[in-house]
Amino acid sequence: MITLILIHPTQPIPVNRWTFKEKSVIRIGRAKDNDIVIYNAVVSRHHLELWNRESGWEVVSFGTNGTYINNKPLNQFFIKDGMVICLGNSGPRLMVKFSLGEMNKTPSSDESKDSQGSQTLTSDAFTTTEDMNKIQQQKEVLAEEKFEFEIDDDDDDDEGDSDDNSTTRIDFLE
Repeated sequence: MITLILIHPTQPIPVNRWTFKEKSVIRIGRAKDNDIVIYNAVVSRHHLELWNRESGWEVVSFGTNGTYINNKPLNQFFIKDGMVICLGNSGPRLMVKFSLGEMNKTPSSDESKDSQGSQTLTSDAFTTTEDMNKIQQQKEVLAEEKFEFEIDDDDDDDEGDSDDNSTTRIDFLE
């Protein structure tokens, strides 16, 4: 199971959250046919895809404005629990949270190569001590914050079905 949390643009608080239980591909972008739709000028219609590989979740960026980890543009990379993906250099930020089973996956050296055999960069290459401290601070702030909110579950079926791509709208009250 993977959860993606949209982080507020100026504060380290969650704005929206999407959880996917058994999807093999998650599509993110501005277009309505994506699994996660984010309306923002720097987000492309089909900005990126997350692929659930046997060795872990891999991000493939298709966005014109790029996809960034730690202020570095990347086209294809594996993600880890707690990472923050930025859509465009200054665009929306998504924090990645895994279930325990997903956290134990690690990319093999063979799967770190693209179809032409060239090495793709994994997230480990860009995780510095300073970056890890920033991520930890963001996690601590999110964990300590108390929020008042209303939850509007868009899934109107009362049969208890659990869809792979449930969407919940969270409105924060002032």
